[in-house]
Amino acid sequence: ITALDAKDAAVRSLAASAISPFPSEKTTEALAAHLTDDDEVRLSALFSLRWRPLSAEQLKSVLPPAEDAEPEIRAAAVYVLDAAAPDAAAADSDFRVRRAAAETTASPAVLEALCKDAEASVRTAAADAAAKRKLVFEETFISMLSDAHPGVRRAAAAALGNARGASAERAVDALAFALYDKKPGVRAACANSLAQIGGEKAKAALEAASSVKNPILSGIMKNALELLTKKENEGR
Repeated sequence: ITALDAKDAAVRSLAASAISPFPSEKTTEALAAHLTDDDEVRLSALFSLRWRPLSAEQLKSVLPPAEDAEPEIRAAAVYVLDAAAPDAAAADSDFRVRRAAAETTASPAVLEALCKDAEASVRTAAADAAAKRKLVFEETFISMLSDAHPGVRRAAAAALGNARGASAERAVDALAFALYDKKPGVRAACANSLAQIGGEKAKAALEAASSVKNPILSGIMKNALELLTKKENEGR
């Protein structure tokens, strides 16, 4: 901690990084006190503060970095603030900040808007975050299955696995079509989501796709079929 007060900014930055694995009230307070330091020190301090519980006063000290001129610092501050980050981060001019917002926002509306972001990595992060929270933006995810970027398609396919009730039928139809995507990772995500949703249409789609000549893809489809059958048996 004493090295945080060194004259050399590089030393202070290394010190801020070095205490990252040692969370305590004392180290957290010391890191928060350096959020007005040089850029490299602030960035290291923010990285070390991520996932730490912060007091209301400490959270306030992270708000100015969230509006910093440097986008890397703004993004790091959003990660520290987590769900307390301002919604304005989702409209930031830099994709790194918007991606951070996608991974931390507590607002479903903001998250769905970020699924339509101009930057592929932001769209992917938003769909992944929605999947973790079991949020289903049916129309948005189905549209994303036609995205030019395979990572986005994969994330959307995985997110559709949470579809239930009225939205499940349309999700199954879209996933069944995307089962023949040119990227194996997208196909695998579709297969797993179909298994998660279940039902006769999902089973028929997986059975048809399991006849492909590629042994790896065929195995993926068969594994999904086994998962679907297991879930059905457990539900009886």
